Amino acid sequence: MGGGSSNQPEEGSQRYNSPGYGGSGRRTKERFQRSNQNAASPRGTAPLWSKIIIPFGKNYEKDFLLKTLLNASKSPFMPVYYHIQGNSSVFFVEGEAAAHNLMVLNKKITLHDGHKLILIVKFSPAPNMPMNDELKEKIKHVMARRYDPATLALDLSQFHLDEELCTQYCTPLSRDNVLQTIVDIIGEHIPNVVAIDASKNKIFNLEQMKPLITKTPSLRSLNLGQNQLNQISKLDRLIGLPLEELILNQNPLCDTFSEQSTYIR
Repeated sequence: MGGGSSNQPEEGSQRYNSPGYGGSGRRTKERFQRSNQNAASPRGTAPLWSKIIIPFGKNYEKDFLLKTLLNASKSPFMPVYYHIQGNSSVFFVEGEAAAHNLMVLNKKITLHDGHKLILIVKFSPAPNMPMNDELKEKIKHVMARRYDPATLALDLSQFHLDEELCTQYCTPLSRDNVLQTIVDIIGEHIPNVVAIDASKNKIFNLEQMKPLITKTPSLRSLNLGQNQLNQISKLDRLIGLPLEELILNQNPLCDTFSEQSTYIR
């Protein structure tokens, strides 16, 4: 596809179109499920990620390719960390359904130049991006938009899915370097924050939140609901915070208590 190069169909068909990821229908979905069952997520908590490769996608605009795929997919998906590798466009999706819906579109879409859109779907770890100055500035900008100076409240919920971040970057708060950067920005720019909502971020470790004890003396409310905290001892990292409200609903640790009074204590 794209540019009329005689090598393009060969690369798409011979190099990438393996039986495990090409084709469509029930049998292909079963092969995809089997290929992922033995590849456990880190710590067994995060949903599966898949890497989507579009050979020669460099020849097309990002917005055009993503809009084309979104329109053709059976259900919406969130493209994460879209970038160019060689001549290919690459991005990531989270969850088996999104990966399968894209996989079955392989060679099913004819582009305006007559080429079939080739899609390679491969199980992958979550994308890992180094923390550089450009990304720090972007995170700071998004945090400024999510901060309400009237209520002194910071909304970090589903931070990795923020529309200004997700297509170009991967910024899950479950990654130490991301959470550390966010805590540093809080301490430097909004140390008087009263409430932080960090729910729905797949957080499984609070070590990087420990500096909040000295950086945010006014913090009264912390929402850690719908994360992946699996032990009550994880909360030891928060000892010293002057909290009046701590929300932990729908974390695995909640299931370890049979009585609400014991959980509250």
